[in-house]
Amino acid sequence: MVLMKNCSANDTACNAEKIQIIRENQFIVQQFDAFAKIPSGLMNLPIVWQGSYEECSSVESPYKNYTTQFCWINMAIDTTLITGEKNVTYVETIQVPVLKFCSATCRSPDPPKKNAWFWIVLLKVKIFFGFSGIPVLLTFSMYTNGAEILSTVKRPGQIDCIHCLRTVSMTWVLVAHVITKYAYGDNPTGLLSSAKYILNDAVFNGFPSVDTFFFITGVLSAYLFYKEMERHPRSLKSPVYWTLYYVHRILRLSPPYWLFLGFYVVLYPYYTRGPMVPTDIEPCKKYWWRNLLYIQIFFKSEDLCMGHTWYLSTDMFHHIFAPLLLVPLCLSKVAGVVSAALLIAMSIGATYGTYYKYDLASNFFSGGGQDMEKFYLFFRYIYGVPWVRCTPMIIGILTGYLLQKLQKRKIRIHWFIAISLWLFSLVLAAVCVYALYDALRGKTHLSTAEAASYYVFHRIGWALSLAWVVFACQFNLAGPIKNFMELSFWMPFSRLTYTAYLVHFSLIDVIMAVSPVLTSYKVPDIVTFVLAFVWSCAFEIPFGKLEKMATAALVKGRLQRPPKEKQIVLISYLKNDQAFAVLLV
Repeated sequence: MVLMKNCSANDTACNAEKIQIIRENQFIVQQFDAFAKIPSGLMNLPIVWQGSYEECSSVESPYKNYTTQFCWINMAIDTTLITGEKNVTYVETIQVPVLKFCSATCRSPDPPKKNAWFWIVLLKVKIFFGFSGIPVLLTFSMYTNGAEILSTVKRPGQIDCIHCLRTVSMTWVLVAHVITKYAYGDNPTGLLSSAKYILNDAVFNGFPSVDTFFFITGVLSAYLFYKEMERHPRSLKSPVYWTLYYVHRILRLSPPYWLFLGFYVVLYPYYTRGPMVPTDIEPCKKYWWRNLLYIQIFFKSEDLCMGHTWYLSTDMFHHIFAPLLLVPLCLSKVAGVVSAALLIAMSIGATYGTYYKYDLASNFFSGGGQDMEKFYLFFRYIYGVPWVRCTPMIIGILTGYLLQKLQKRKIRIHWFIAISLWLFSLVLAAVCVYALYDALRGKTHLSTAEAASYYVFHRIGWALSLAWVVFACQFNLAGPIKNFMELSFWMPFSRLTYTAYLVHFSLIDVIMAVSPVLTSYKVPDIVTFVLAFVWSCAFEIPFGKLEKMATAALVKGRLQRPPKEKQIVLISYLKNDQAFAVLLV
């Protein structure tokens, strides 16, 4: 503390000394101003009281070895204050000790040191973008790859409505994840109050959006598999084919995923200097190898690196075990149906058993998110595991099988039956999303049996609804719906959904990290697809081309090369005083 004596108006030396003391200690005022303060709007329970990270980091002291550091304290708040129970009054929340200090976290204003991993990742980026003259790396042409993404040329034999399903589902996932981040905002009561509107259930219970991707994976896997078996029946018993079946999946998805993982873990601290740090940075530094092996879903959810990549792990295991249904269905319709029924029954049994063992909620927002222990159990044993989430993919495989086997036939259904099936499909989809209306608002408490039943059958119902949509569009039973879903507009966005899913969660973290004030509500859809476009051009498409070249080399023994140019040689000579010419090609 600095003590200053009173000076008279005529005491020039005293006043000069006083002004000098104030100037030397101006940093104290700046530092105090950077502290968090109680904000306005306490009735809305702002749970984050954030100071100024920039002001704190810019404090300059005349004293040697005096530095500042931005820290924040995590506190636990009585959940009754947020849920708004009737027996809690404003006076009680002020008088009773409702806050408990849990932990403190600090972030240094100094830039992180550039370690070996930083230079390795930077070198890889330089290699990819700096040596395009090498023939193989011509596949990394941004111009060519960008043109492929933006192309709207339709090819025969494709399932065109898939593009619409992908784009809409990815947008749905984006909105839901931004809403999840909004829970960390400065006004959680705004998030909770929005739950009273029924249309918002599409966000709070938007988990079927992920099941759509599992369903699409099943459809395309079966459709392409049975098309290959129809052209080359011997491939079913070919070790080379089955080797390529798995190698293709790994090489198709892994390079952009692994590169972004390295980019996220190593380079993230260098381009974000804000106060908010993602909680999964430290787990990524310890457990990155789990992501490389696609096994992160089998460990504690608290230790997840890039938590949204649980989907990639689950999807990979679905693909690994898909032949358990693909092969029997190829050999016999009866064997395929029996295999599908057994797999679905096993999934249902595992889900019910897990629910009864841990007494879990129907989803994160209907009780599972209030108890953090139940939250982690729900995520680890229900939400992300392949044997629970496999039913949409199984139904997708059956759908893809039908599409391939019936593609040369003209399906005719009476208009009344077609309309009835459309109405049933739409109602079924709505029930899957809005069945938890009362449970999400605390008006009804679901028993363990009810929660398990909803979780099991709403995903089956959702997949069946999608199956009819795809079937109807493919066989001209959808009218204007088919025209809308098969617009060329959807195609570029559909091709970007994979990389958009990779980058979107980290992009939201960056927005929150670099923001000087807490982000309230942003839906970075456009920025996500722009970044996805760049990442897809730089890594996804190039490695896809390289994978095709490697496959050609493995199967045919050499890379496909263009035919040699013909050489023309003209030989002229004289014979019997006559000129002759021979043209050699």
